[in-house]
Amino acid sequence: MTTLTMVAGMMPTALAMTEGAETRVSMAWVIIGGLLSSTVFTLIIIPIIFLYFHNNPISKWLKPEAVMTWFARKREKTV
Repeated sequence: MTTLTMVAGMMPTALAMTEGAETRVSMAWVIIGGLLSSTVFTLIIIPIIFLYFHNNPISKWLKPEAVMTWFARKREKTV
């Protein structure tokens, strides 16, 4: 909702045809593109990557128990 509100609020600036609006128009399109791409990345791409690694056999190596076991085996006696 925040992204939609911001994009809707930037549309008049992005579509402005007044004199001297060249820099504001380009900046508005950059802001709109950044908001939309980051929203898509956050809501679609990141969950897909999470599901891939969560269901992948490599996920057993990322569990805290496996990491602690690995460090416990690698620790040398220092005394």
